[in-house]
Amino acid sequence: MKWDFSRYTPDVVCVNLGTNDVSTDPYDKTMLENAYRDFYYTLRAKYPNSKIVFLSGCMLVGRRLEHVQFALDGVVRQARLKGDDKVYRFDMSSQTGDLGYGASWHPSLWQQEKMASELTTYLRGLMKWF
Repeated sequence: MKWDFSRYTPDVVCVNLGTNDVSTDPYDKTMLENAYRDFYYTLRAKYPNSKIVFLSGCMLVGRRLEHVQFALDGVVRQARLKGDDKVYRFDMSSQTGDLGYGASWHPSLWQQEKMASELTTYLRGLMKWF
């Protein structure tokens, strides 16, 4: 069954992007930003009044993280220039291994809890959920 977007309208949509997009070389930074921009347009069409938060996850570090952040920042900047003040960016803290790892270097339960706490704190302020 295909999802009917009119059935539910969230106050905020959070999307974690980038980890798999830059997991192998080579990848094209321009294509990355273009794909993220197209995805933004799709989300905005489905949810015209929701806030959208683009996230970079904990698995990215170094140049890969920089490339994803640059692409997402570009999408947000262009959206805002076109008058959309309901699109945001948030970066999770990069995992260091201190909290262990899950399968194939994915976040451990403790890393997931840390990310949930970071995002919850950010969203409470953004959405004024006190």
